[in-house]
Amino acid sequence: MALPPNSETERGVYLRNVFYNTQPTEVFSKWPKLTVEDHAVVGRLINLYSFIEINLRRLVESWTDADLLPKGRIKDLPLSRVEELAQTVLPWPEANLFALKKMAELRSLRNLVAHFGMMRFPDDDAFLFIAKSEADYKKQTGEPSVEDVMLIAVLDGPVLPGLVQELEGMAQWLATVTAQILKQKADAKADVPKS
Repeated sequence: MALPPNSETERGVYLRNVFYNTQPTEVFSKWPKLTVEDHAVVGRLINLYSFIEINLRRLVESWTDADLLPKGRIKDLPLSRVEELAQTVLPWPEANLFALKKMAELRSLRNLVAHFGMMRFPDDDAFLFIAKSEADYKKQTGEPSVEDVMLIAVLDGPVLPGLVQELEGMAQWLATVTAQILKQKADAKADVPKS
C-alpha cells in the first residue's frame, strides 16, 4: 500500500512530539475521537477515489477496445498501472495531465485514511493516524518493526477538507472526460457501416 511520503515540517515534528510525550493509554482512552464532520470528510475522500478508479478503468478499457493498448485483462491491473496508462495513452493538455498525476499522488492520502486508525489531537486542530503493520513500517522506515512500535502520521486539520474539495473538482473533470471519450467511441461504432 502506498502511503504519503514523510515530510518534515516544524508543525509535524511538534505534533509527533505531542504524541510521543503522551502515555499510550492516555492517547487511546482520552484523546478525542473523530467528529461527525471528520467522518464525512473521510467518507467523501474514500468515495471520490472509488469513482476515480472506476472512471480510470473505464478509460483504459475503452482504449484497449480501440486498439490503443495491447489486449489483456485490464480489470486485473493494479491501480498504479491503470493510473500510469491513463497518463500516457493520450497526449493530454498540461492541466489535464497535472490533474491525473495529482489524483495518483493523493491516492496515498486515501490509503492513509482508509487503513489507519484516526484520532484528533486534544489541543490542536490536527489528526493522528496510527497503524500497527510490520510491512508498512518497514516500507516507510526501511527498518524492521520492533515490538510495540506503531506507525504514525500527523496532518493539520484543515488540510484534509481542502484536499477533498480539490479532488472533487478533479473527479468531476475525470467523470466528464470519461463520458465524452466513451460517447465518441459509441458514436464512431454507430457510424461504421454494417457489412
